[in-house]
Amino acid sequence: MLETEPGDTDADKAKELLAEAGFAPGEYELEFLFKTDDQTSVRLMDLFVKSFEAAGFEATPFPTTSKAIYRIVSDPNSPLNLRQGGWCPDWASGSSWIPPLFGSDGGGASHFAEPAVDAEIERIAELPIDQQPAAWGALDKTIVTDYYPAIVTRYDAVALPTDRGSAAGTPTTGGCPRGRTSTSCGDPRHPLPMAAARLQRVRPHWKRPYPM
Repeated sequence: MLETEPGDTDADKAKELLAEAGFAPGEYELEFLFKTDDQTSVRLMDLFVKSFEAAGFEATPFPTTSKAIYRIVSDPNSPLNLRQGGWCPDWASGSSWIPPLFGSDGGGASHFAEPAVDAEIERIAELPIDQQPAAWGALDKTIVTDYYPAIVTRYDAVALPTDRGSAAGTPTTGGCPRGRTSTSCGDPRHPLPMAAARLQRVRPHWKRPYPM
């Protein structure tokens, strides 16, 4: 797990960890999306590029649009190794967090799938209700310690009443790397195929647009 608090950064530590993994500065490429029709996303993209490069990564942002981004994020074969998203659980329970984000049937935008985690999810669901909170907490710790499929960058903890009977939501935003320990926690309920997203290269450091 990260030793820094969510929202804090340590570029020197990042370079140190990259070196330990055998990567020289600029050798490990981070590929991620941003929305050209959202000025906040464009400004954040510039900030991400500067921050990632300062930490020793090569940053490759792919331009897309607000309409297309979730289709692309939901495609496990898209050439991305860093995805950004968020999650708002229906209930204040691990069952509203762990299965939809880290179970093979959900997996979030990370497309995370691990049989051992799936088996533990099924086991916990069969426990008496008073034993489930501690079990979900233990599984949560295992996931972020052994697999690390998501990087939590903030926790809003705001009440969001809905019309489905749930009392509140607690949005969390994060991002993650691709593969078995992969990407950010987006909405897994919309596994739409990658459609024709019209993408443009409009800045010099955008190496290439996302492929059609």
